[in-house]
Amino acid sequence: MDLRRRQLCKYVVVSGLAGGAGCQTSGPAVETVEEPDSDSDLDANEPVKTIDREFGEAVRLKSGDGEQLAVTPTNARLASVFFEGESADISSVEPETRGQVFLEIAIDVENTGGGVTDLPDEISFRADGSEYGFDEYANPRGSYDELENISPGSTYEALVTFEIPVTASEGELVLSSEHSFDTIVNWSLDLDTVTRDPGDYTDLSIGTGVTVGRTGPQFSFTVASVETMQEYTYTSSGQSETHVADDGKQFVRVTVSAENTGTGRVKLPRPSVFTLIAGSSQYEHSAYGVRGETYTGGLLSEGVQTEAELLFEIPEDHDPSRVEIELVDGLLGTWTV
Repeated sequence: MDLRRRQLCKYVVVSGLAGGAGCQTSGPAVETVEEPDSDSDLDANEPVKTIDREFGEAVRLKSGDGEQLAVTPTNARLASVFFEGESADISSVEPETRGQVFLEIAIDVENTGGGVTDLPDEISFRADGSEYGFDEYANPRGSYDELENISPGSTYEALVTFEIPVTASEGELVLSSEHSFDTIVNWSLDLDTVTRDPGDYTDLSIGTGVTVGRTGPQFSFTVASVETMQEYTYTSSGQSETHVADDGKQFVRVTVSAENTGTGRVKLPRPSVFTLIAGSSQYEHSAYGVRGETYTGGLLSEGVQTEAELLFEIPEDHDPSRVEIELVDGLLGTWTV
């Protein structure tokens, strides 16, 4: 695994209209309130107050200096492995602590006031009686506390990730802004309703695909079929050539498919990281294959799909049981035959 870990929080500028009429976001609309008459719109001249909301509900924060932010947690997902993409390469990261899982939350932030402002001071997630700060996860675009100087009318989406117990069934996203907005907001979240990405890639069935990557470079990969045979024929340039398995041996043809589902080119697994398990032994692929259809890995362009084959030679009295592929460094995918 690539265990380089930095502050997590990807932020993406959706639109920035300085002095404009604001921006449209994918989250719930925030109701404009001229005079605060409830704890949904708070003024910094009042003592620090706590707002309790359901996940997905918007909260407008106000300061005594006229700063205003509309904050809405919009989406959440759980995953036991996260990916980082750089150029065409993808690496994977797992939680540092056994028994924990990544919780990623998307938050829409809009500056609805007339001046430049920053995000609230602290963000955390509370579950099972403990509070978890946002995780130090590799992220080339910056971190939550680096998102500052938000112009009037600008809208951002912030992705913030926590490591929480895999057994947690509910919790609260806590946004603390005691200094600038005199407000603490608790959004309750039913974790049983949150999408859980399949993180166990070691018990896949033939024909099942997996997606590798998060943002930027990304690909899907499938072991489509596994077949045994005594001889293998391919045709190239109008000529056919047949290979016959050695005495006591048989061929196993593994067909795989891949698709670049991200942006830009992506690097596929090399043939050297494929292993076939038969009996109690492991086998690497042979040099035989269909010219032009033999799997070679390498770079795959954006939006392109490919299907190719690898041949293995194993004892005739053994049955193939598993295909193992190191999808990215440190992440093994296993397909059971």
